[in-house]
Amino acid sequence: MGRSIKIECLAALLIVYLLVLVSFFAVYGSDPGYITKEDTMGLSQQHHDDRLQVVRMHNPSNNTVSSPEEEVEESSNEQELVSLGGYYTSEWRSKFCDTCHLSQPLRSHHCRQCNRCVATFDHHCSFIGTCIGERNHCRFYCFLTCQTLGFVLCVSVVNSSSVVVQSNIVFLSVFAAKLYLYPLTFISILLWISHSWFALSNMTSFECGKGSRHIDYLRGTQLCDLPFHRGLYANLVLFCCQRDDAAASWQRRQSQMNWTPILWRPPSETMSIRNSNSIWNHSLLRNKYYSCC
Repeated sequence: MGRSIKIECLAALLIVYLLVLVSFFAVYGSDPGYITKEDTMGLSQQHHDDRLQVVRMHNPSNNTVSSPEEEVEESSNEQELVSLGGYYTSEWRSKFCDTCHLSQPLRSHHCRQCNRCVATFDHHCSFIGTCIGERNHCRFYCFLTCQTLGFVLCVSVVNSSSVVVQSNIVFLSVFAAKLYLYPLTFISILLWISHSWFALSNMTSFECGKGSRHIDYLRGTQLCDLPFHRGLYANLVLFCCQRDDAAASWQRRQSQMNWTPILWRPPSETMSIRNSNSIWNHSLLRNKYYSCC
């Protein structure tokens, strides 16, 4: 009759199955970082101060602080600031969301399925019933990891078990299992590799898929620039401990602070990586010594 499946394999499958369930319900229907008008109000003053700094940097002769009346004139010059050096220089996107009635912070996007703006938007996942964004990307990655491990274990069990085919029913059952597992395992591995790269490079599916031709704040950047890259260690700490709500909620509870979207620095301040001497702390794909693009 062939070899039976070892008890160790069944125990491993059971453990991974439980991990998949826990990670799935941890991210299912979670808040990806929905932005409200109140969330952006606290960032407005910081945005204004940073914008003044950019103005002074490119106009050294103007060192005066703008009055509220002068802000209107500065706003009219925003397109000029955006085009300085060919890069985006503002922490806020150039378009206003008419649905949510707010100015979108950098890297945010309005999801049509959720009908809300999401901070550090990655994609909308119908399977888990929510978007993937700033506050749940790490938990989604944990779910992908457990899911991929489960598929790999199932494939190994199917491939390692030797079954003596005694009827067409047994043969069709084994064939159907392989036909079902192989494509899903392949897709799951591709997703896991992709989001591993996003975690290491501080990028998102939305940014990599759309690129500089369709996203305003990526204007002037190229494929290997990684405009929000802070170094491998800093990217992982940010992805696992500071962005995701499950890990960051304890820190906010200690400091008694409410969640606010991350005010990302514009790509114009990070493009120095093209000529960087530090490969580890900046870009592995493009630096002073070589370029993969």
